[in-house]
Amino acid sequence: NNTNVQVKVNPFKHTCQESTLRKDTISRAKSRWVAGEVKKWVKENQQVGPKELQRRTSKISSR
Repeated sequence: NNTNVQVKVNPFKHTCQESTLRKDTISRAKSRWVAGEVKKWVKENQQVGPKELQRRTSKISSR
């Protein structure tokens, strides 16, 4: 059973309310870093779910 996973980063500026409120705290570089880390984790374990990915990113960013 082959499963392909693709992680994409949106290169366009967001206009939604949440993005406007958080634009000072989350830089484009950080977003790309998170996407890269998530991609590695999914490659290692294709069964990893979104809650686990969120837990891992929160754990690293709180260091």
